[in-house]
Amino acid sequence: KTSLMHHIAANKFVDFKPDARIGLVIDINALRKLTEASILEQGVEFCGGELRRAELISLLEAGEAVVCIDNVKLSDAAVVKLINGFTKRFATARYILCTAEELHDALNPSDPPDFGIALTKVFVHSFKRKQIRELTKRWFGDTGANLNARTSLLERLLVALRVPRTPFLISVLLWVLEQRPDSHLINQATAIEVLVEGLLKKLNESKLRKDFDSTIQQHFLSEFAAWLDDIKLEWVPSIEFEQFAVDYFKKRGLTVSSATFTRELMHKGILYDGVDRVGFKFDCFRAFFLAKKFAETPQRWENAINSTDIHRYVPELDLFTGLHRDRA
Repeated sequence: KTSLMHHIAANKFVDFKPDARIGLVIDINALRKLTEASILEQGVEFCGGELRRAELISLLEAGEAVVCIDNVKLSDAAVVKLINGFTKRFATARYILCTAEELHDALNPSDPPDFGIALTKVFVHSFKRKQIRELTKRWFGDTGANLNARTSLLERLLVALRVPRTPFLISVLLWVLEQRPDSHLINQATAIEVLVEGLLKKLNESKLRKDFDSTIQQHFLSEFAAWLDDIKLEWVPSIEFEQFAVDYFKKRGLTVSSATFTRELMHKGILYDGVDRVGFKFDCFRAFFLAKKFAETPQRWENAINSTDIHRYVPELDLFTGLHRDRA
């Protein structure tokens, strides 16, 4: 959905509003504050600074903009109020709101929040083999045997990962395969490692990237997975997660904002923030980072394999074995 929103804003905004002169993407998760000023600030940044704030406001007031708002939290009253106020102030602009389907399903579809605009509901469906093949063909320019081989490899990866066949995840995997042309991705552990690498390294959109290198991000995620294991939960309330992040940063003497750091991990699709709770986007990510923690702390590994609850660790044990087999 995020890739589609950016494509619309960059290339297809005129198809949605013929008199539009610009398209914008506003990511709710990336807003510094839930204010109109923050939306405008992000809009200016999306335009690469080519427009001043006053010029952007003029285009919005004239109805010459398509505004794509991503990661809308339907159950967050503050977010709903913010969007409602923005759409009322700039009533003649065109709006496209996007939310994760699991968040939409949590609400009564016949009674959506009041965003101040009429809503038409559209679902983005998962890709089938035909669409995966076509995207692979466009990505690499392949035909014949090469195209069939790459398409089959991609499908095996998706089966091993047990993740939705969304255009975004498929694009990330295609990017990784492009970076690793000689890679033979056989087992689930390597497949997850490749996907995580793609999510963390491909989406380098933060201006503070130098502070958020993938080593720090992966260590934080391993610690989070270990904490979830300690408390025997798959997710925690948002306020407890925020405190965990603050404590992690304080313990390691990191001076950058923990909120910005964690928001980037959510934006990249590793973590999931919804309905006032935080966890891993997919359980395979949680198991993968816990397996990495096992590798870093032999005592935790020994405790797991000798535990009466060893049945809880079947995915982690498989991943741990797979990762070490690949490195043998």
